[in-house]
Amino acid sequence: MRVPVVLCFDRRILLGAGVTILSLLDTAAATTCYEIHVLHPGLPQRAMEAFRRLVAGTRHSLSFRHLPPAALGKVPTRGGSRTAVVYYRLLIPQLYTQYDKVIYSDVDVCVRRDLAEVYAEDLGD
Repeated sequence: MRVPVVLCFDRRILLGAGVTILSLLDTAAATTCYEIHVLHPGLPQRAMEAFRRLVAGTRHSLSFRHLPPAALGKVPTRGGSRTAVVYYRLLIPQLYTQYDKVIYSDVDVCVRRDLAEVYAEDLGD
């Protein structure tokens, strides 16, 4: 089963993002193929290459989509952990129209089991 997962993060939480991605891969059932999509305001090329190496050679995929902070217009931010990137999740329906649904995850999450069952859940209307 193909399961699209969207993550939104910036350079401040690269380690957490790595943990989330690795935990997705490590707990995936043999029948699950994660399509991991990352929305970001500008990540270092070196970091993106490191994330690609995590997924290389697996059945899973990883893609990056750069969104400048202005992509959302003016949103309330306070600095610290509340920057424009926290609002990127609101753009998911517009950006990923090829999917009926996706799993969105914060990047301070350690996935403990396969998410295909969650993805297969009928959400109704």
